[in-house]
Amino acid sequence: MGELAVLTARLREMSGALDGVNGLSDLISRFERQVSDLQHTVLGMRMVPVGEVFDRFPRLVREAARELGRQVDFEIRGREIELDRAILEQVAEPLLHLLRNAVDHGLEPPEERRERGKPERGRLLLEASRERSSVVIRVQDDGRGISRARVVARARAAGLLRDAPAGELGDDELLRLMCLPGFTTAERVTEISGRGVGLDVVVNTVRRLGGALGMKSEEGRGTTFTVRLPLTLAIAQALHVQIGGEDYAIPLTHVAEAVELGAGMVGRARGKEVLRLRGEVMPLVRLRSMLQTGAEGKESAAVVTQVGERRAALAVDRLVGRDQILVKRFDAPIGALPFFSGVTLLADGRPALVLDPTSVL
Repeated sequence: MGELAVLTARLREMSGALDGVNGLSDLISRFERQVSDLQHTVLGMRMVPVGEVFDRFPRLVREAARELGRQVDFEIRGREIELDRAILEQVAEPLLHLLRNAVDHGLEPPEERRERGKPERGRLLLEASRERSSVVIRVQDDGRGISRARVVARARAAGLLRDAPAGELGDDELLRLMCLPGFTTAERVTEISGRGVGLDVVVNTVRRLGGALGMKSEEGRGTTFTVRLPLTLAIAQALHVQIGGEDYAIPLTHVAEAVELGAGMVGRARGKEVLRLRGEVMPLVRLRSMLQTGAEGKESAAVVTQVGERRAALAVDRLVGRDQILVKRFDAPIGALPFFSGVTLLADGRPALVLDPTSVL
């Protein structure tokens, strides 16, 4: 079905040279409508309610809480939200790890919660919702939160961080440290967690599915992990851009908007380039430099991407348009830049690499 959708787009592209043929444009339009209807039917067959997987978790959470001596009220919301079955099955294990981590590291024992003026029973929430062309899954607890000082101390001891004070680490930087392979703050190894094999596996799985992992934590108040996923792996909506004469596709899952770069929009703050857009200041990443292109040219537009709570602008040479693409995954050769999640064929038959904004940021 995905191949058929791509071929239909290519047929429309090629028909531009045959405008004089009577009725051809109308015939292709009717064909496109039929293919679109068929596509929605086929994709609908792949979609299942997330409750099919979420309903496995209450028993596992109860068992973890009993083993660790925690008292937990576990709530599930958004069971009816639908997601591609292939994505749902692959994200089940990462979600279970986040839930177990919340019970073990997040929620305090009943006596500690009493001392802090909290109810003895901790609250754990698993929630799914639709946002634009993606599904967002949140794992939220009202526990102790993540100690920045402790994470920084462990990172320094492991040689992963040098000078940054704990107070200056934002949630994004904190999550980046915690997702490094082998990193753990656990004092003991249990059946639940503490082996140093955890968040790095979670973030790699989510990124492989074309999604992103975000986190927001407040000490003493709790932590929320946010998993943003595309609706389906079969066909993706993407923004077609050009950089250094080459074509690239950026999945719309992570795109907030695209803008032409005007006078006064690009500036500097704290020694780094930023984009000023309607009163908001965000980091500007020049993809010509990131992708090490040697071709002549100049960035004239920016794609505003959002990964978790973080927004950044990716400077590109040209905005071509919006395409429906079929993403083919591939094993990158040794030495390749780690910014691509796959490859696709454009409507005119040319290949284009699929940029992964989470890797770039």
